[in-house]
Amino acid sequence: MDGLSVHVLSKPNQPQMMAVLKNPFEIKLSDECLASRDGLQNGIKVTVKAERSFWLLHFWGVDINTLHNCLRLNWQSMKTEIFEGSFLENVVLSKSEIEMFDIQGETEKEIVIKPLKELTPQDLGESPRSRYPLVVLLIRNEDDTDRELQDEDVVVMVNIIHVRDSICQMETSIISQLLKQRNSNIFNLQTLFTPDENSEKMPLCVVCQDVVISRALLPCRHACVCGKCYDKLDKCPLCRSYIHSYFKIRDENATKEDSKEESNVEPDSTTNKPNFFRKISTKLNTWLGFN
Repeated sequence: MDGLSVHVLSKPNQPQMMAVLKNPFEIKLSDECLASRDGLQNGIKVTVKAERSFWLLHFWGVDINTLHNCLRLNWQSMKTEIFEGSFLENVVLSKSEIEMFDIQGETEKEIVIKPLKELTPQDLGESPRSRYPLVVLLIRNEDDTDRELQDEDVVVMVNIIHVRDSICQMETSIISQLLKQRNSNIFNLQTLFTPDENSEKMPLCVVCQDVVISRALLPCRHACVCGKCYDKLDKCPLCRSYIHSYFKIRDENATKEDSKEESNVEPDSTTNKPNFFRKISTKLNTWLGFN
C-alpha cells in the first residue's frame, strides 16, 4: 500500500519478575456494610485475620497525593510517625487513636470502624474526589513474633476503602491494598486467577490440555497456559485481552503425570488444599505483589 507502513509488535518473551509475599493480614468487609448507604454515619464492620497481635489505625477523608507520598517514607520513619501520632497529620478529616488487638488463639477479629466526628458526603467533595473516604492500616506488632523479622517481612498493610454515600454511590468496597516490607519496599496487591479454582489437581493448560499451567498472563493475570502454548498466543484464551508479558508460576516441564502426583499431596492444614493452590489461588489468601 503506497504511503503506508505496517509495524508488527511482537509479544515480549522475557518474563516479568514476580514477588511472592507472605501477608500476615487479611481484611474483609461485612455483608452489612456492603449493603449500607450511610457508612459515613454508621461506620463499617470488617473482619481481620492475623497471625499475631496487631495495631490498627484508621483515617477518614485522606488526601490522596499526601497519602502516597507518605507511604514512600522508609519504614523506621513511617513507624515513628505512626506511633507518635503525626502520620498524615493535618491532611485527614478524622483520625483514630492507634489500637492494639491481641489474637490470643483466635483466628479473626470483627471490628467496627467509625469516624470520630460527624462527616457528610460534602466533606469528601464532589466526584472526582481528591480524598479517599477511608484508609485502614494494619500494623504488625514486631514484639510479638516467634522469630527475628527479616527485611522482606511485611510490616504494614494499607487498605484503601470506598464508603458509599449520596454523592458517590459506588458500592462500598476495598479499592486498593498495599503491603510495605521492613526494608521499605511497597507492593500493590494483585489477585491471580486460575481456570478451575475448585479442583484439587494442578490445572492443565486450557489450550493443549496436556501440560500443567506454568505461566500467568499480564496484564489480565489469568494463570491458564503452558510455556509452549504461550508462544502461539497474542491474546488471553480466557478473556481475549492482549498479552503484554507473563511470569512463571512453576516448572515449565510438568506434565499430566505431575498433575496426578501433586493431587495426592497432603493438603495444607489451614486451607485443606494442595500447596500448589495455596501459592497461586486468591481464594486461599495468597497474594502476589508487583512493583
